[in-house]
Amino acid sequence: MPTLVRLLTTIAIIAGVILAIMAALVTFVEPHRRQVDIEIPVRELPQEAATGVAQGSAPAGDAAVAQTAAGADDPAAPTSQPSALELRP
Repeated sequence: MPTLVRLLTTIAIIAGVILAIMAALVTFVEPHRRQVDIEIPVRELPQEAATGVAQGSAPAGDAAVAQTAAGADDPAAPTSQPSALELRP
């Protein structure tokens, strides 16, 4: 039993030290924000990302036109693109 207590005490002390180090980092270290620009050549992008269209699907513009034409009579018909209110957290 004393061996188990010693082991648990050692683990608790190590965990406490790690938590204290993390708290000190949060308190005393201030991150520096900077802009990062990474150029990715188009040839390294997947085909659907390069064209903006997944294989086997229609372009987004065609779907929006079809949705608008279908829902022209019904103003409550859902649209394919989210409104500005839906994008806010």
